[in-house]
Amino acid sequence: HAADGFAGGAGTEGDPFLVSTPEQLAYLARRVNTGTLERTHIKISNDIDLGGKEWTPIGTRRHPFSGHVDGGISVIYNLTISTPQNRQGLFGVIYRGVLSNLTLLGVNIKGRDFVGGFAGVFSRGGIRNGSLMGTVEGRHFVGGFSGLGHFSEIRFGSFSGNVKGEVYVGGLIGKHTTNEGDRFLAIAYASQPLPALVMQSFFVIANVSGREYVGGVIGHSGGRTAIWDGIFAGEVKGEAFAAGITNSSYSIRRLSGNTVLLRNLNETAGFAEITHGDNWMRSGGNFVLRHKDGEWFWNSSLLPYKKADSLHEGLELLEQLLSGMGFRSQKFRVLNISREMETSRIETPYDGPPSLELGRDHAPFSRYRFGVRFWVEDDFLKVSGPIHEMPKGTYIFPFFRMETSWVLVNII
Repeated sequence: HAADGFAGGAGTEGDPFLVSTPEQLAYLARRVNTGTLERTHIKISNDIDLGGKEWTPIGTRRHPFSGHVDGGISVIYNLTISTPQNRQGLFGVIYRGVLSNLTLLGVNIKGRDFVGGFAGVFSRGGIRNGSLMGTVEGRHFVGGFSGLGHFSEIRFGSFSGNVKGEVYVGGLIGKHTTNEGDRFLAIAYASQPLPALVMQSFFVIANVSGREYVGGVIGHSGGRTAIWDGIFAGEVKGEAFAAGITNSSYSIRRLSGNTVLLRNLNETAGFAEITHGDNWMRSGGNFVLRHKDGEWFWNSSLLPYKKADSLHEGLELLEQLLSGMGFRSQKFRVLNISREMETSRIETPYDGPPSLELGRDHAPFSRYRFGVRFWVEDDFLKVSGPIHEMPKGTYIFPFFRMETSWVLVNII
């Protein structure tokens, strides 16, 4: 049930409404869905456990959510939806909205069309520092983040789980369109120029399955799309037009510096390890490691080794191959760091399952997230700053000079 008000605040940028309980989040949904709250600013001020109860999405076709939601360092747990209806997610429909620092764990969503973890339909907005773990299922337009939309940006996003549908199914977005007149869009707008979609520094570990237009990142992407410095690891299954990153019938503005680790990808009509067709304007530096019929392929070429039983072993074999080609290769790791650590400086050795770095020259450039500085030096990931203020979730940090390298950090 819904509360009678928020925990505090005035709904402005400087003084956002504070949401700290499931009832207050339901109150936000009731206000937005009845058209009594528009263009508002929300701050999630405490961890919220929805308890697996059936959730009513925030925002409808008639009354979409517009504004800014800041998750801060809080986590929303156990979002659950099971319905034959359209436009399902934490948000049903978002128009001109921004989600930042938002973390959802234990997501279990089953809907019909336009189904996503964050939003069923997301138009004219962006996601920054979004992290989501769980299962998203539907029919048409199904994505780990959003089923359908035209975004301006998705930066530093991560999704881990399963996405299942029939047509337009993606690890992050089911379908991205640059045409507001698209007949599938769930809201009507005045015709205005749309911004290009920029997807940068994202990480997807997922099993993505459907029938047509199935992508590890985007099921089908419109033109003016730029995708770079991302990682997809997992399985993609589709009967037609299946791709490790995205399917598109338009020119993609940029597709570069991405890493695809495929357990499986059906070689059907339109099959592609990255994207089908030579339809990008600027590309390069994309890396594919694929496991097929018990053997490993690197950028479609069979590795000169006959057996690799796991992804871990495949990466080791790949490292040997690259070393023989003159690459200086080091293993970067997935690191678990507790946000309860009070030290202002952490030096963590690489001692977990390997990610990978490719590059002849590694530069220990700094990366900042939530005011915390991360950098690589020698054999250590070094961290300084208020680690306890970072939300739980998995974050990806690119460090590069000529080539891109990766550090994956899991804040627990």
